[in-house]
Amino acid sequence: MAKAKKEKKSSNLLVILLILILLLLIVLPPTFRSLFPREDEEEKIEETPKLNNLTNLSCRKKTTDNYNVTVNNIYQNNDISKVTISYSQVVNDQNTTETPDANGTSDTTTNTQTQTNDTTSQTQTNTEQPTTNSPVIDNVLGEMDVLRTIEAITKNETDTNHQFSIVIKNFGNLPIPNEITFRLQSLTVQKKFYENLGYTCTIVNT
Repeated sequence: MAKAKKEKKSSNLLVILLILILLLLIVLPPTFRSLFPREDEEEKIEETPKLNNLTNLSCRKKTTDNYNVTVNNIYQNNDISKVTISYSQVVNDQNTTETPDANGTSDTTTNTQTQTNDTTSQTQTNTEQPTTNSPVIDNVLGEMDVLRTIEAITKNETDTNHQFSIVIKNFGNLPIPNEITFRLQSLTVQKKFYENLGYTCTIVNT
């Protein structure tokens, strides 16, 4: 009788031991995977949030040659990926003055002299040529001429609106032209650069 009880007790201990071993086999693998992930899994975990780390630097200014300029710099993981430059020509109304006639009524006349002077001044400004390795400041026509010569830049132009898209991957292994390198600086440096030229800048993170 005592022998039977001893064998039963040993059998129960064996069953408990087997259950503990099975539990360990179930629990340990996921625990180890969580505590000691493989290198490729670590890289995926690190890269996933970076895919959505986009920052847009938007800067605006009205130039002396009568254009509204908007520049949008897109940064992905702190690296410049795209720059879009938009030039929108401002169309001013004619300057008018009222001159009373002999009957005391007023005639509206156009100040053609002011327009002629403005046109002459604008023509002189537009004929200035951009200097290599430096930005064309307040000379929109000169800068647009430079951007048109770069094949990797996408152009979308109408009579009064001109848009140029600089997508870094479009250059592939080609060197970045010196004429646009001043637009491809780091976020902090780029913001200060535009603000020093009189632009108003905002930063949006997405």
